[in-house]
Amino acid sequence: MISILKLENLSVLSKLDQECFAIFWSEAELADELTHKNGIALGYFENGNLLGALLARVIIDEIWIFRIMAHPDHRHQKIAHALVTRISDPLKNAEAAAPASIWLEVAKSNDAAIGFYESEGFLRVSSRLGYYQANHLRSEPEDAWVMCRKF
Repeated sequence: MISILKLENLSVLSKLDQECFAIFWSEAELADELTHKNGIALGYFENGNLLGALLARVIIDEIWIFRIMAHPDHRHQKIAHALVTRISDPLKNAEAAAPASIWLEVAKSNDAAIGFYESEGFLRVSSRLGYYQANHLRSEPEDAWVMCRKF
C-alpha cells in the first residue's frame, strides 16, 4: 500500500534510508522533506513495514525526485515502479497546475538505477560534471546524468 509519509514516519524512513544508501541523509534532512510545503513524500508499506519511499519536490511546473529507495531485501519487486507511478497523487487536489515533467540526477556509474529510470520513460537530457563529491566511497568527484520524463 502506498501512502503519504508524515513526520511520525521519520524514524522508519531514517532506518530505511540507512539500509538503502551508504551515504544516508540525517533525520533533520529527512524531516525537512516530510514537512516541506512543496514536498512529495510517499511510502510503500507492506504488513505495516516501510519497504520503499520516494522524496520529491514540486518546483514551479516540474517534480524533482531527490530520493527513491526500496529495502535491499525487497528490490526487483516493482516497489520503485509503484512509487514513481503514484508520484503525482498528492497533487491531484492542489490548486496549482499539474506538473509537466519529472526530473532527477543519477550517478553515471549507477547502471542499475539508470536502467530502471529508462524503463520508466526517463531520458538522459544533460550531465552535471563533478556533481557527486569525493567521499569514503569514491576518490574522485563523479558526474551525474540529468534525466527527465514528461507527463
